[in-house]
Amino acid sequence: MTEWLRTRYKPVVIAFLLLVSLSLMLYFYGYLHVGTVFIHFFYIPIILSSLWWGLRGIWVSVFLSVSILLMHIFLRRYFQTPDDFFRAFMFVLISIVVGGLSERFARTRERMSHLNLVLRSIRDINHLMTKEKDRDRLLKGICATLVENRSYFYAWIALVDENSRLVASGEAGLGDAFFLMTDMLTNGTLPLCVHRSLYQRHAILTKDPGLECAGCPLKAQYADKGRMTIIIHPGGKLRGILSVSIPEDVIADPEERVLFEEIANDIEYALGGIELRGDHQLALDELKESEERFRSIIENAPFGYYRIDRDGRYEYVNPQWERMFGLAAGDFIGKRVVVPASGLDEQDAGSLAGRVLAGETVRGEFGAHRKEGTMTFQTYYCHPLYHHGEITGAEGFLNDITERKNAELALHKSRRMLSQIVEGSPIPTFVIDENHRLTHWNRACEILTVRSAGKMIGTRRQWEAFYASERPTMADLIMDGTRDPSVLANYSHEYRKSTILAEAWESERFFPALGKRGRWLFLTAALLRDAEGNITGAVETLQDVTGRRRAEEEKIKAYTELEQIFNTTPVGMRVIDRNFNTIHINRRFMEMFDLDSSHFSRDGRRAWDREIAKADRVLMKRILGGAKYLEYEIRTRIMDDDAVFIVHASPYFSNDGTVIGVIENFTSITEMRNLQNGIMRVAEVERQRIGQDLHDGLGQNLTAVSFLVEALKEKSAARPGAVKGEIEKIESMVRDAIVQTRSLSRMLSPVEMEKNGLRSALDEMAASTEKIFKVTCRISQEGNFFIDDNQAATHLFYIAREAVTNSIKHGKARHIDISLAAAGGGLRMAIRDDGSGAVEGKKSVGLGLRIMRYRAGIIGADFSAGNRDGGGFEVSVLINA
Repeated sequence: MTEWLRTRYKPVVIAFLLLVSLSLMLYFYGYLHVGTVFIHFFYIPIILSSLWWGLRGIWVSVFLSVSILLMHIFLRRYFQTPDDFFRAFMFVLISIVVGGLSERFARTRERMSHLNLVLRSIRDINHLMTKEKDRDRLLKGICATLVENRSYFYAWIALVDENSRLVASGEAGLGDAFFLMTDMLTNGTLPLCVHRSLYQRHAILTKDPGLECAGCPLKAQYADKGRMTIIIHPGGKLRGILSVSIPEDVIADPEERVLFEEIANDIEYALGGIELRGDHQLALDELKESEERFRSIIENAPFGYYRIDRDGRYEYVNPQWERMFGLAAGDFIGKRVVVPASGLDEQDAGSLAGRVLAGETVRGEFGAHRKEGTMTFQTYYCHPLYHHGEITGAEGFLNDITERKNAELALHKSRRMLSQIVEGSPIPTFVIDENHRLTHWNRACEILTVRSAGKMIGTRRQWEAFYASERPTMADLIMDGTRDPSVLANYSHEYRKSTILAEAWESERFFPALGKRGRWLFLTAALLRDAEGNITGAVETLQDVTGRRRAEEEKIKAYTELEQIFNTTPVGMRVIDRNFNTIHINRRFMEMFDLDSSHFSRDGRRAWDREIAKADRVLMKRILGGAKYLEYEIRTRIMDDDAVFIVHASPYFSNDGTVIGVIENFTSITEMRNLQNGIMRVAEVERQRIGQDLHDGLGQNLTAVSFLVEALKEKSAARPGAVKGEIEKIESMVRDAIVQTRSLSRMLSPVEMEKNGLRSALDEMAASTEKIFKVTCRISQEGNFFIDDNQAATHLFYIAREAVTNSIKHGKARHIDISLAAAGGGLRMAIRDDGSGAVEGKKSVGLGLRIMRYRAGIIGADFSAGNRDGGGFEVSVLINA
C-alpha cells in the first residue's frame, strides 16, 4: 500500500482537488444560486497537474473550463456570469504556460542529471585509471563505469594495430552482440563510423544509426538511439575507438560532446601511461625480488624518475634526473618537491604534489634551466603509489623532450628557409595550406601565369591561372583525396601517382589559357605534413614542357610521314640487323612475297626464306667488308609460280656511324624476265619461219631463174629467136620473188613511214584475216586517230594482231571489231570479239597478254583486258595525250 501511494499519489491528489472544485461549483451555482465562485482554488489542481505532467496536464484545465461553461449554460436563469468565459480561457492559458515551463525545466533537469552522470563517470574513470594498471581490465572497467552510472546505454572500446586488426577491446551493455564487432575488427575490417573517425580528432555524431551505419554489426543495438564515436591515440602503433550510445535528445548538446571528448582524452592518457609504465612497472615488480636489479634498471633508464613520500618529500631521484638538471641527488633528498630553475614556483610544485597525493594523476610539460645555464624541456607524468589500498607516496617520470623542442625550432627555421627557397626557385611553384588557401606564389609562377603573388596569396583562386571555370588544382585534389579517396578516383584519367615520391601525383596537360598559343605543363603535387604526420598543406610545381612536347609532335609527324612513305613506296623494303633478324618491313614487301604475321613465328618459315637467307649472308658479308651499294638477283617460287627479284642493298648505320645492318630494296623483274623470254621465243619462231619462207619460196624461185638463165644462154647461142618464151617465164618468176620479198618486208615492218600508216596496216591485216580464217574483221574509226611515232604505231599494230590471233585461236570468235577513237585528249584502240572469252578464276596470264601489256608499257599506254559483260573478250589500249 505504501509503495502504491508513493507511485500513484499524484492522480489521487488531482482527482480529490477536482472533486472539491466540482463541489464548490455545485454549491455556489446550484444551491446558493450565486454567480460568484471562489475560483482561485481551481488554480491549485491546474498548476499541480502542469508541474507534474507538463502539457499533458492540460486536460485538468480543460475539464474545469468545460465544467464552468456547462454550469453557466444550465443555471443561467438564476444569474448572468459573462466572466466565466474569460475564466475558462485563463484556466487553459495558465495550464499551457505552466506546462510548457514545467517541461522545459524537466528537460533541463534531465540534461543536468545526464551531464552530472557523465561527470561522475569521468571522476570514476580517473579513479579507475589511477588504480588499474592492466590494459584489458582498464578497458572493461571504463566501459562498465560509463554504463553503470547510467550516463550511456552502451559503451565499447577497441584498440587496433597499424593493419587495423584488433589488439584489445572492452564493452558494457552489449553482451554477445559485441562478438560480431570483434570478429570484424579481428579480420581487419572497419565499420563506416570507425573509418570516418580515423581522419578526425573530434567526435563523430550519428543521430540515426539505422540509416548511417549500414554494414555495422551493432546496427540493431543503436536502432532508436544516437551514437558518438571518437578516435583514441594511446601512442605507438596502436589506435583506439571509443563508441557510446546516448539518448537522441542530448546528442546535439555541445557540452555533452565536450565531456565525451574529455573522457577520450583521459583514456588516451591512461593508455599512454600504461604503455609508458610498461617497462618501468616491470622494474617495480622486480624490485620486490632484488633491489639491485631495480636500481640497475632505474639508474640506467633513459627517462628521469623520482619518488616522493606521503609528506611530499623526495625519497629518490635516478641519475638521469640528475643529468637532466645538472644537479646532485643529495641536494633534494628529504626536501619538499620543487622543480629547480623552472617556470613552476614552490607553491605550484607543492600544489601538484598535493593533487597527486590526493589520488589524482597529473601530466604536462615544463622548461627549466640547467645548472650551467642551458635550457632543457621535459614532460612529466606523476601518479600516486598505493599499498593495501592506501596512498603511501607518488612516483613521477620525466621525459627529456629538449631534442624535440629544438627540432621544432629547427623546423620553424627550416620552414622559413624553405619559403626562401620556394621564392627563389626558377621552377614555378605554389603552396596551399590545409584550408586550400595560397601561402606561396613564387616569382617564376608570376612570370608563367602573369598573376602577381600579392593578388593570389591568401585566396583560393589558384584555379584562375589555369582553367576557365572553377575546379580544383592537383594540389587541392591530393588533399581532398586523402580524406575521400573517391575524389581522386574521379580524376584518375588526368593524374597518376608519382614513381619517385610516395605521396605525390603528377600529370602532363595542355593549358590553352597560358600564353598566346597555350602551354604544356608537367605538374607535380605532394602533401606537406608536420612532425606528427598531420597534413598541413600541399605544394605543386609547374614545369613548362611546351618545347619538348612540340618537338615530340614534330618528331611523330616526321615519323608518320616517313612510315607512310616507307609503306607506300612501290619497292619492297626490308631492314635486317647483323644477326639477320628482320627489324623493319614494309607493306609492299609483304604483298610481293604473300606474307602475313605467321611468317615471323618460329614455325612459319617457307621455301623462299632459304633464298633470302642466302642473299642476306652474301650482302651482309660485302656490306661489312666496306661495300656501299650492291645489286643482287634472287630466284624463288611464290604461290607455286617462279619469281625473280633484283635486290639493291646499302648499309644501315647507327647514330654513331657504325654499320648495324643492311637495307634491302626488292624490285620484282619477274614480268620483265617472262616477257624477255617470250619475245626471244617469238623472235626465234619468226626467224625460223622467215628462213623457211626464204628457202621454200624466194630461194626456189631464184634457183629456177638461175637454171633458166643457163638454159637461155645455150639456146640463144644456137637459136636466137627461140628464147622469147623463156624470157617471159623468167620475168614472171622475178615478179613472184618481188611479191614474196615485199610480204616478208611487211611482216618485219608492217607500218610504213607514211601518214596514217597504222590504219593501212590494220586494213591489210583485217583483209588477210577474213581471207585466211573465214571470219568477219571490221575496223571503225571516230575522230582524228593519228600517230606520228612509227615505233608506237608498230607496237599498236602488233598488239592488235596478237589480240585478233588470240580471239580466233583461243576464243573461237566469228566476229572481230577493231575500234579506233580520239576522245578525252587521248587515243583509244579496242579489239572486241564474240568468242568464249577467258576462263573465269584462272590466276595465271598467258604469254600473249603479257607481251601485249609489255608493248603498251614501252609506249607509255594504259593496257586492260578482260571478258565483256555481254560475252566475248575485249583488249583496250589508251594513249594519253
